Amino acid sequence: IDDVSTTGFVADHKKHGIIGFLCMTTLPYVFTPGTFAHDLALYVVPEHRHTLAFAALVRAGERWAAECGADAVMFGVSGPHNVE
Repeated sequence: IDDVSTTGFVADHKKHGIIGFLCMTTLPYVFTPGTFAHDLALYVVPEHRHTLAFAALVRAGERWAAECGADAVMFGVSGPHNVE
Protein backbone atom coordinates (compact mmCIF):
# COMPACT_ATOMS: atom_id res chain seq x y z
CA ILE A 1 0.00 0.00 0.00
CA ASP A 2 1.62 3.22 -1.14
CA ASP A 3 -0.27 5.67 1.07
CA VAL A 4 0.67 6.61 4.64
CA SER A 5 -3.01 7.06 5.53
CA THR A 6 -3.80 3.42 4.70
CA THR A 7 -2.26 0.25 6.12
CA GLY A 8 -2.77 -3.47 6.47
CA PHE A 9 -2.05 -6.15 9.05
CA VAL A 10 -2.08 -9.94 8.86
CA ALA A 11 -2.52 -12.58 11.55
CA ASP A 12 0.13 -15.18 10.78
CA HIS A 13 -0.29 -18.49 12.61
CA LYS A 14 2.90 -20.57 13.03
CA LYS A 15 1.20 -23.78 11.85
CA HIS A 16 -1.62 -22.56 9.55
CA GLY A 17 -0.08 -19.49 7.88
CA ILE A 18 -2.12 -16.33 7.36
CA ILE A 19 -5.45 -16.71 9.15
CA GLY A 20 -6.75 -13.15 9.00
CA PHE A 21 -6.18 -9.59 7.89
CA LEU A 22 -7.15 -6.01 8.65
CA CYS A 23 -7.00 -3.03 6.29
CA MET A 24 -7.45 0.46 7.76
CA THR A 25 -7.37 4.07 6.65
CA THR A 26 -7.47 7.48 8.27
CA LEU A 27 -9.90 10.11 7.05
CA PRO A 28 -10.59 13.72 7.97
CA TYR A 29 -13.88 14.57 9.64
CA VAL A 30 -16.19 16.42 7.24
CA PHE A 31 -17.49 19.20 9.47
CA THR A 32 -14.92 19.43 12.26
CA PRO A 33 -11.12 19.41 12.55
CA GLY A 34 -9.32 16.14 13.12
CA THR A 35 -9.14 12.65 11.70
CA PHE A 36 -10.52 9.22 12.49
CA ALA A 37 -9.39 5.72 11.59
CA HIS A 38 -11.79 3.29 9.96
CA ASP A 39 -11.54 -0.34 8.91
CA LEU A 40 -11.84 -1.13 5.23
CA ALA A 41 -11.80 -4.90 5.69
CA LEU A 42 -11.39 -7.25 8.64
CA TYR A 43 -11.48 -11.01 8.21
CA VAL A 44 -10.47 -14.11 10.18
CA VAL A 45 -10.89 -17.57 8.68
CA PRO A 46 -13.80 -19.46 10.29
CA GLU A 47 -11.69 -22.10 12.05
CA HIS A 48 -9.77 -19.36 13.94
CA ARG A 49 -12.67 -17.09 14.89
CA HIS A 50 -12.75 -18.43 18.46
CA THR A 51 -9.10 -17.50 19.05
CA LEU A 52 -7.40 -14.20 19.85
CA ALA A 53 -6.66 -13.47 16.16
CA PHE A 54 -9.52 -10.96 15.83
CA ALA A 55 -8.55 -9.15 19.03
CA ALA A 56 -4.89 -9.02 18.00
CA LEU A 57 -5.78 -7.48 14.64
CA VAL A 58 -8.04 -4.88 16.28
CA ARG A 59 -5.33 -3.99 18.82
CA ALA A 60 -2.78 -3.56 16.01
CA GLY A 61 -5.20 -1.27 14.18
CA GLU A 62 -5.87 0.77 17.32
CA ARG A 63 -2.12 1.21 17.94
CA TRP A 64 -1.58 2.30 14.35
CA ALA A 65 -4.47 4.79 14.58
CA ALA A 66 -2.96 6.29 17.74
CA GLU A 67 0.45 6.58 16.05
CA CYS A 68 -1.27 8.41 13.17
CA GLY A 69 -2.88 10.85 15.60
CA ALA A 70 -6.44 9.75 14.87
CA ASP A 71 -9.03 11.17 17.28
CA ALA A 72 -11.19 8.01 17.11
CA VAL A 73 -11.21 4.47 15.73
CA MET A 74 -14.33 3.09 14.08
CA PHE A 75 -15.08 -0.49 13.10
CA GLY A 76 -18.25 -1.43 11.29
CA VAL A 77 -20.12 -4.26 9.62
CA SER A 78 -20.33 -3.67 5.88
CA GLY A 79 -21.56 -7.03 4.69
CA PRO A 80 -23.72 -9.96 5.71
CA HIS A 81 -23.11 -11.05 9.27
CA ASN A 82 -22.20 -14.71 9.65
CA VAL A 83 -22.63 -15.98 13.20
CA GLU A 84 -20.93 -19.39 12.73
